[in-house]
Amino acid sequence: MSQTGGQAGAGRKLMALRQRMPGANPYELGRMRAQAIRLLFRLGNPEAAVKEAGLLCDEQPGKAYSWMVMGDACAMAGAWREALDSFVRASVLRREAGQIEDAVRTELGPAYRMAEGLGELDLCLDLTGRGGGGLLGDMLLSRASRLSGKASGNPAVPPGAGFLIEGIHILESCHRGAKPWRLPDLVLDWGPAEPEWRWRLLAEGVMLFRDCGLAVSPWKKTLDLFEGPVLDPRFTGERKAVLDLVRPPGNQDFVQ
Repeated sequence: MSQTGGQAGAGRKLMALRQRMPGANPYELGRMRAQAIRLLFRLGNPEAAVKEAGLLCDEQPGKAYSWMVMGDACAMAGAWREALDSFVRASVLRREAGQIEDAVRTELGPAYRMAEGLGELDLCLDLTGRGGGGLLGDMLLSRASRLSGKASGNPAVPPGAGFLIEGIHILESCHRGAKPWRLPDLVLDWGPAEPEWRWRLLAEGVMLFRDCGLAVSPWKKTLDLFEGPVLDPRFTGERKAVLDLVRPPGNQDFVQ
């Protein structure tokens, strides 16, 4: 399907959604607004997508779902600060509603990632220090402590802890002096889930290789196969730095 044809289809679906919205109940309306936001991004209109999310927050300001939708929309539009504020607000609403597990997932997921990407390390420490996060919370607290310049050990991680916890543990071990040999293969085997953390392993891994005096050539295949962008405020600048290091300008293998 051509891009024009795809956009035409998205436009028709958006029009049909608009016609159904007036008679929808609050639950249905929230899902319709979220679908409309996805369609607006497909149509190349991020400003309208964020405005649509704002309508949902105005209609249902006390629902965490509204602010999660707003956070996702702002992140996709590159409005990083607004995305962070929305995710934090969603986590507060979930805690107030007694939805502690959902709150923790928000705090250690998009809220933490966005806070770290913006350099809000005090907020990272707060989000990871609220308790209930298990091994992931311990790992992220250790990471945030290191980034903040505070003394911190790397928590022990038992086998079978899961690819995300194990991956962050390996990365943090490398930041604390372990050799980063395993990182390229770890990124290659990562899979489609948690792309922001996959990028952290790649971007930080390349720099760890450089700092250890290791050849960065093992990262060429990893970089070629990496699909982006990812929803991280650092991505654009880091990608250029990584490309310049792994495939320097003037190299015949360089790809933009």
